[in-house]
Amino acid sequence: MEKKYLNEEEYIKNNKKVNSIGKILLITGIILIIIAVLLMVISFLGLKNTVNVYNFNSTDDSFNLVTNSMFGSFGLFAIAVFLSFIGFTSLMFGGVLTLTSHRREIAAYTTQQAMPIVKETTEELTPTAAKAAGTVAKEVTKGVKEGLKEEK
Repeated sequence: MEKKYLNEEEYIKNNKKVNSIGKILLITGIILIIIAVLLMVISFLGLKNTVNVYNFNSTDDSFNLVTNSMFGSFGLFAIAVFLSFIGFTSLMFGGVLTLTSHRREIAAYTTQQAMPIVKETTEELTPTAAKAAGTVAKEVTKGVKEGLKEEK
């Protein structure tokens, strides 16, 4: 059984899948980057407050080591970096897939932009090319006739 590669229904079905996956990856990437930025801000605010971490808190006679600890802020920052990497990667692949799914429309748009110029160029060059071809044909015919005369 021979499979046709140029099937319009198959193209439309696959193009919708590629476009959907691209959009999902774009949205996922944007959400992950927003979360990463928020975690970075929170971790930087936590790092800013680490100066007072080991100061004795006189109100409840305890150390505040959990909420303002250096490890907690650094951990949030590490998670934010990881999420931003995943987010940017997701954005990149989503953008490529979305661009790929619109390649036909982009090619049609580009062709529509170039077509008037190609048409005008062809109209301008056709008489010149025909004249040059006619001259070449005359010269070839003349050469053949001269060759035949020399043979006799």
